[in-house]
Amino acid sequence: MANPKFHKVSMKILILFAAAVAAYFGFRLSREICSYASLSEQAPAKILRWEVEEAGSRYAVKGTYEYKNLVGTTQLQRTFFNEAVALDFIKSTSSWTAHYDPTHPEHSALERVFPKGYVIRFVLACAVFIYFLLFKRKFVIHV
Repeated sequence: MANPKFHKVSMKILILFAAAVAAYFGFRLSREICSYASLSEQAPAKILRWEVEEAGSRYAVKGTYEYKNLVGTTQLQRTFFNEAVALDFIKSTSSWTAHYDPTHPEHSALERVFPKGYVIRFVLACAVFIYFLLFKRKFVIHV
């Protein structure tokens, strides 16, 4: 015979876990959106050096650049299947813009990318939390 008290407690634990996961992704999303929003100014960037690094089974491109008498380093969001393609990408792109925080100009990036992945993770985590919250009675087995 199933114990209904055990099922209620386990459902509450699931709900708390789903809430914690949603809160974690909400925190990460808020940090990424603040970082994205802070890079509101732009300046032409002069590339000082490119590096191609192995990142697991793919290759990442890291650029060191100068803008407004400051130096920044950024790893580009895009990764490549092999080193030759990464090098071709570097050669094909000639002009870059540095995005920087006007209040802290030392914080900069070559790409200003909206954190879509974090938005999707947060929405999915909230959907799971709401699902467990609204349909908890469905999971409780009544004896």
